[in-house]
Amino acid sequence: QFGIDVLWTRVGFVALTLLGFGLPLLLYLAVAILAP
Repeated sequence: QFGIDVLWTRVGFVALTLLGFGLPLLLYLAVAILAP
């Protein structure tokens, strides 16, 4: 039971990290490609 809770905590942390750093990075790359 505890192992499952730790697993979900890690999954949530990774998801928040990707949303925190990955999304702005993708937006920056999109602007860099679309902008002249």
